Amino acid sequence: LFHRPRGGETVRLVDPPEEAVETIQLAVADFVACLREGRRPINTETEGIEVLKVILGAYASADQGRIISLAEIFPD
Repeated sequence: LFHRPRGGETVRLVDPPEEAVETIQLAVADFVACLREGRRPINTETEGIEVLKVILGAYASADQGRIISLAEIFPD
């Protein structure tokens, strides 16, 4: 994981894992554990919806070739 502040140097924050990580498999395993343990997942439906809005906004921006406010696409 890297971070580069505007005008700054790139800094390595986290070294990559030694072995490949199957993130989908881990997410499914955590979801099953949530069902068994009766707890909420780390990422709830609210966060999922917000992430999806950002992704759809990026697609719309790329499609139209301009900066688009998420409020344009998803008015309250």
